[in-house]
Amino acid sequence: MQIISFISVILVIRFSTSDQAEGNYETSEEFEEQLNYFGSVEILQSLLQDYASVEDQWITPEYKQFDRQVINSLENLVNEVYDNESYHDAVKPSSAMRVLTNFCGPGNWSIDGEVTQNPYFQDIDLCCKKHDECPDYIVKRKDYERFPGLPYKPQIFTRLRCSCDAQFFSCLRDVATFFSFAVAWIYSKAQMFCFEHEYPVLECTQSINDGLISTTRCIEYLVDNSSAKSWQWFHIPHLNANLTCFPSVIYKDQ
Repeated sequence: MQIISFISVILVIRFSTSDQAEGNYETSEEFEEQLNYFGSVEILQSLLQDYASVEDQWITPEYKQFDRQVINSLENLVNEVYDNESYHDAVKPSSAMRVLTNFCGPGNWSIDGEVTQNPYFQDIDLCCKKHDECPDYIVKRKDYERFPGLPYKPQIFTRLRCSCDAQFFSCLRDVATFFSFAVAWIYSKAQMFCFEHEYPVLECTQSINDGLISTTRCIEYLVDNSSAKSWQWFHIPHLNANLTCFPSVIYKDQ
């Protein structure tokens, strides 16, 4: 979620002041190193390009102007890297997410279980809160006991039932702002698998590649609906697949 933290820095700056922040990195190399920590210039640029291609679907009139200001700031920062310019440092990324949301990103910072009251982030935070509260999750190996037959798969992040991830994407799409898109976009890159109770998979019938950092992912499965359902792993589709419900399956016996 490093890029989300980086975008959060820009949003904090936008909310806190309309003037350009003072203080520069001493060298362009320092700025590029910092930006690479957030996920690399190329990934940030890809996020901006992907949003541009679907902006009409992820836009709310109330926040259209604000989103455009944030996007312009991010584009300018990317250009500064390529032009060997400096970066105006105002807010450390570790504090930015905490300022903006309570539930998005690793962990949560809510004291009383409430989402942030900031109007721009409130609905996004609610999406993240509901996602965090998904009852079907795998954090530790012991969690597999609740899902008999599900093969063990090494993981870095918590993995959830596919229906919870699908609801998360739908919730963020309904919010329809640049930041909600960014949260969904990064999650779809960072997480590759979800699990679901479904008929046995026979083969992948359709797949898609985002052309960036992620591998090819299946977006449609042929399943044997003459057999009993079981717990199985499925790919989380890339955001550009535009799937609001997954896994998408077709039955062997129609």
